[in-house]
Amino acid sequence: MEVKRVYRIENKDINIGFWYNSDGTPSGLAQKLGTTNKDMPMPYDKAKYTSHTGEPYICAAPSLEALLHWFGREDFEILTREGFKLHLYEVINCIEDGPQTLFLRSQVLSDTVLSDEAMYGVKQVIVVRKDLIKGEHAVRRGKMMAQACHASLGSFLRWQTREMVTTIPGGALEPGQRYQRLHFEFMLGSPFDLWLNGLFTKVCVYVDGEKELRALYELAQNDELFPIPIPCSLITDSGLTEFHGVPTVTCLGLGPWFSRDLDKLTGNLPLL
Repeated sequence: MEVKRVYRIENKDINIGFWYNSDGTPSGLAQKLGTTNKDMPMPYDKAKYTSHTGEPYICAAPSLEALLHWFGREDFEILTREGFKLHLYEVINCIEDGPQTLFLRSQVLSDTVLSDEAMYGVKQVIVVRKDLIKGEHAVRRGKMMAQACHASLGSFLRWQTREMVTTIPGGALEPGQRYQRLHFEFMLGSPFDLWLNGLFTKVCVYVDGEKELRALYELAQNDELFPIPIPCSLITDSGLTEFHGVPTVTCLGLGPWFSRDLDKLTGNLPLL
């Protein structure tokens, strides 16, 4: 049984769809709310949108990115004021129909209401020191690529928990061995979940030097700006192969986290 994740914007308190009612008649809701997609052609084929049991199919998007084909982010702000929510459904026996996915309410395994921030996407941002890659004292590009990888992985691993475990008889490993077990526990619809099961979006930007990099690191952990701290990792190279043996701060990894929060920190930084 294949389980698929689909995304849908809806208001369950009203018994009408955004373009059509369940019986196929136009609802007029898009025109009433004046969203940017109000004139999008949406032909309706009752035979296609009704199952053999007579239950109507529900339209959804296969990803958050695909959802933006139907709704602009400005539309979502209008819809939120009208009581609409962004839902993540886990469903079985769905049908792929071009840019949309069709499913039946009776085939829903779970329904999670996502944070409004999810509509703006999730990503990871890697911030690099420009002064280390430009000029006469620039380090090798491969070195800085490795540092950026450290920042990405280091920030990613902030989501993990660790525990020491002793093996017991009957397992694949020799009894009495000590090893470290890593866990990734996250809620459905969390930034980590949406990123891991989405597009793995990464963006690389730069700052002029160490002072700016450390300032971003401090801001990311400021609980007044972000009540839930943004996962981040400030990378210091040991200096064994570059930097003349001096440990040197090189990169900063931020996220995966909601794009709108990350943009508050790095939205004005130039792309690398």
